[in-house]
Amino acid sequence: MKNKIIVFAAVSMLLFASCDTYYQVNSVINKDGSMYRETFANADSSKIAQKQWNKIFVFETEGWNIGKTDSVIKYRSDIEEDYLFNVVASRTFDNIDGVLFKVGDSVQGIRNIFAPEEKVKRRFCWFYTCYYYSAIFNKMDIELPVDINKYLTPEEQHLWFDENRDICNGTNGIETYMMLSEIQNKFDKWINHCQFSISLNIIKHLDSIKYGGSFQQSLAGKDDLLFNETCNLSEDKNDYSVNAVCESLDKYFDTTYFSIIYSENMYYANVAENEKSRIFDVATYHQKYILTMPGKIYKCNMEQYGNDNVEWDVDAYRLMNNDIVITVKSKTINYWAFAVTIIILILPVVLFKRKNTVR
Repeated sequence: MKNKIIVFAAVSMLLFASCDTYYQVNSVINKDGSMYRETFANADSSKIAQKQWNKIFVFETEGWNIGKTDSVIKYRSDIEEDYLFNVVASRTFDNIDGVLFKVGDSVQGIRNIFAPEEKVKRRFCWFYTCYYYSAIFNKMDIELPVDINKYLTPEEQHLWFDENRDICNGTNGIETYMMLSEIQNKFDKWINHCQFSISLNIIKHLDSIKYGGSFQQSLAGKDDLLFNETCNLSEDKNDYSVNAVCESLDKYFDTTYFSIIYSENMYYANVAENEKSRIFDVATYHQKYILTMPGKIYKCNMEQYGNDNVEWDVDAYRLMNNDIVITVKSKTINYWAFAVTIIILILPVVLFKRKNTVR
């Protein structure tokens, strides 16, 4: 459990843990309005050999064509140097209006990353055919035990979670670094407080049902106070497991009572802690989307896009504060329409001249 919290905090420092899971979705909108989609993943040889596709991909794989690929695609060139995708799932969708990925709830919040509401519209405009793509990734709905507003203001949450290319806002590098370092410290303390509350609630439960609530009055309604008072008593400042919290409470109350609770109920405490702390698992999933549109993109709400393609990343952090809404518009030139228009305009003139010539 300690490792989960360390991973969560590490990502908050803009580092990517080696045990994180990455996916890449390449989508091509065809001129008829259909979509061809490829989803890339990395898997060990045993899962590939046994075709355990549902253990490799987070979505239901029925209806997808899946196989090994010799691709050299990397999630990002600056991280995970050896993280190459070796499995691809492909499929064509004739109608794009809704959720295309069927994702279970094995990890709380994972649907928000992998199952957006997508829509493609095609509109004929004579000289041009216009295409419209939209995707909505819903804000994370994870219920954490401590309100983040206790630690970060709305402005700080915007800077920390949302994609913001104007983050410097007139400050130099040192000032920006100091500002982000302060936000990071607050964020890390919030994460630690969440884990502390999870562990403390397990300890309260054990104290109540097995020991008659000996410390019930001392613990009731004092989560914030106990966290602030005991956070400096732990040898490892990032360890807020049940065991570590019991040791800190022993020091705070000058007793051995809580360590005894843990030692006598170690199995239950560890299982409960692992189950309740799964809310942090979603932070280890990352997905990159690459969309190719017909013709040329002429409008997009993402700042970085090419002639016919656009890329964006989605993870739990980007969805902590707001929905992510992607809108892309492109158009293809109907050359035949220009030819037909010219013929329509010229033909009456030609016929009129020919008629006059005959006279």
